[in-house]
Amino acid sequence: MAIFKWPMAAIIEGEKIIRNFLSSGDPAKKKLLTVKWDTVCKHPSEGGIGIHGLRETNQAMLMKLGWAFLTDQDPWANFLRAKFLRKEGAPIQYTKKSSIWTGLKEAIVPVKDNSKWIIGSGKDIDFWRDCWGSDVAITEILNINPNIWKHYNAKLSQIIYQNTWLPLLKLLIS
Repeated sequence: MAIFKWPMAAIIEGEKIIRNFLSSGDPAKKKLLTVKWDTVCKHPSEGGIGIHGLRETNQAMLMKLGWAFLTDQDPWANFLRAKFLRKEGAPIQYTKKSSIWTGLKEAIVPVKDNSKWIIGSGKDIDFWRDCWGSDVAITEILNINPNIWKHYNAKLSQIIYQNTWLPLLKLLIS
């Protein structure tokens, strides 16, 4: 569940087993319920018992994997990034057979959309390719041949001067 996107049929079957167990104590025995499954899944303050649905749990686990894929330096993350991302960091446009990539690429979108940068020292932030100052990377704003970008390797820390980057950036632009 933490690596693969589950098919809806498996999620429906799994939730049926959970419902049966909660109502009768036996996963195989069905008993009529007077409470909707959606209500059971609500937080206790909203009248439920706080059980998470399997679809949401699967999505949350894939998003956790997506975050690790985007940020970790572990060998598995480096391997998957090398396999599924182009050198400049964009996802590949062609298909490679993988049971993991299908769910992972869907989870990466909400992770990126809901993540913000904490600059810190800026030593790990790519000045040109990372979205550190806005929702768009500088490489996406400027209309320059992508082959040239591979020669631009500045880190944000290289333009920070006395805890601010603006004066130095003004010097670079002028």
